[in-house]
Amino acid sequence: MVPPVAVASTRAQQLAWSVVNCTATDFSGNTATGTFTVTINSVPTFVTTHFEATTNTPYLGASAAGKYAPYAFDVVDGHLSASIKTFLVNGGQQISLSGANAYIFPLGSTEIKNTATNSRGATAEELVTIVVADTTKPRITVAEPMNVIVTSPASSTNQASVDYADKCTATDLASATITYNPPSGSGFTLGQTTTVNCTATDSSGNTATGTFTVTVRNSK
Repeated sequence: MVPPVAVASTRAQQLAWSVVNCTATDFSGNTATGTFTVTINSVPTFVTTHFEATTNTPYLGASAAGKYAPYAFDVVDGHLSASIKTFLVNGGQQISLSGANAYIFPLGSTEIKNTATNSRGATAEELVTIVVADTTKPRITVAEPMNVIVTSPASSTNQASVDYADKCTATDLASATITYNPPSGSGFTLGQTTTVNCTATDSSGNTATGTFTVTVRNSK
């Protein structure tokens, strides 16, 4: 009597597919054979995604241009050509630069969904966040020295109040706030020259400083 075949693997399977031959033998030497196919499908794995900036964040341009290329690996197929499926959150409009995969990313965080498919149809996706940080200092323009002529002191302490709230300006990727030390509207002593410091601070905390002088004279 030929024994029934019990299917069991007798060797380690590699990825993709393999045909397994199995043989059953009883005590009388009777044998029976059978085969079955083992198919193991791997899923692509993303490796470190590469982002190469080609320009620094310029003045007046709140963005960074660069080449972004996702990479994936499959144990059967090896390296795979991954593709960008969607841009999320802040976007990331494609632009025309030399070379492939050229994009421009805005200040802040842009979330990208990548996808890769192996030869057996298994697909993997990953989310990658590209962060463009503003590290550029504001460009500050400082006023010329101020010569203030007064007909008489503004107070009994021989001081005159001087307004210079618009004497310094700043150009930046984002809005910048300008502060003065001493503050605009402060009192300045007649006959003396005082140095005023102005500081421009943008929304990312980058600062630039400058100075100008204020001299108060009596018209007499």
